[in-house]
Amino acid sequence: MPQPHQGQTNEVKQVKLTSAIQVVAWNQPMAAPGAEISLDVLTSYVGNGAEIEIELSEHSGKKHGKLEGMIVGNRYRAAVMVPEKARDALYADIKLSKHALKQKSPPLIIVPPIEITNLKWSAAEAQRGDILTVTADVEGAPDGTDAEVSIWEHDADGAHELVTKLKAPVEGGKIETEWEFQYQDDTADIPTHEETDSGYRCPEYFFRVAIEGVRTESGLLSFKDRIEFSLVNSDGTPAKNERYDLLLASGEKRSGSLDEEGGLVEKDVAPGPYNIVFPEIEDTIRIWET
Repeated sequence: MPQPHQGQTNEVKQVKLTSAIQVVAWNQPMAAPGAEISLDVLTSYVGNGAEIEIELSEHSGKKHGKLEGMIVGNRYRAAVMVPEKARDALYADIKLSKHALKQKSPPLIIVPPIEITNLKWSAAEAQRGDILTVTADVEGAPDGTDAEVSIWEHDADGAHELVTKLKAPVEGGKIETEWEFQYQDDTADIPTHEETDSGYRCPEYFFRVAIEGVRTESGLLSFKDRIEFSLVNSDGTPAKNERYDLLLASGEKRSGSLDEEGGLVEKDVAPGPYNIVFPEIEDTIRIWET
């Protein structure tokens, strides 16, 4: 709370502010052994760089190790791995020795161990509009327990981008839910094989299942695009049976002929800019995906 101050104007007066621990809170009420969760510590009038010590223990007094860090902006967030041997409830004892402050967290209720395995996509590749089913086997969580299924676009450097989050209840030791695949960005922005030192990489996706803090990730799903258009002559008639040469963003080359209506459909192509040439048409036509 703000401390009231009374005094004359036009004078300097020192006011001593009392440091305090305001909040100690887990980011969820329950967790299973092996889960990774967060513990937030909020303080007031504690300077940046103040040392904080967190000791984990059970109600019985059994110790489960210590964490150390520094307060920044009157806040500290600790990533806590719930010990495999923890039972019943876990507490965090907070200590700021320099400020002679101590506080114990509320109990984190420990649920039976949970194991999430066999995470699967219903297909290895997806095109726009495909309905994909994601499944996983679950042990240790009773039926009706909510699982969070988060879908991510994979980044080779680890900067994965969250696409969406879904809920799926555990039923009969399994979770299952559906997701409609749509590529949200502009494929023209995908670097081609010539534009990167490491070579072309098609967009890939994985999903993560989280139950009571236990998280497991799936393998990768690849995005495959399609090219579809019609070509007409200057007089408006279909450019039927015209030969074409197609260069994809991955460096793959394809050749073929338009159909009787001047149409072209190429499936399972590498997403990204493409270049198409009609060698028998006097004015070469180049089409770039946008």
